[in-house]
Amino acid sequence: MNRQDAHTIIALAALAANADGALSTEERVSIADAAARLGVPSDDARWQGALTGTGDVAQLAHALSSEEARIAAYDVAAAVCHVDGSLNARESAFLSALSRELGASGPSAETSAAIGAAARASAGSAAAVSDADAFILDQAML
Repeated sequence: MNRQDAHTIIALAALAANADGALSTEERVSIADAAARLGVPSDDARWQGALTGTGDVAQLAHALSSEEARIAAYDVAAAVCHVDGSLNARESAFLSALSRELGASGPSAETSAAIGAAARASAGSAAAVSDADAFILDQAML
């Protein structure tokens, strides 16, 4: 995964957070933590723009250079959507569209449940969010 992929992953995570029209504090913290882990500065214009709902899912998804980056993009987006509770219909639709654009079938029900549980458990603190992001990134390496 290269630097461009890291920027794209964070932009997709920001779009995921905004999918339901409500950007929660937990989602912002999760995105910021994932960005820091991937070496993306907090003032990056692409993910700041995505926080306001700008950006094209298809264009961003197709810009990813490797299978590893595509898996990480989906996992980070799913974690961001789950961090403030269960998925709603718009978040679920966003993740389905992202999965299609990435050319993947998406995670199994077990993986999705694990991501959601880890994200919800970590919503209490920034350190815990780091643990959830570490879990997601570890899973993305499989």
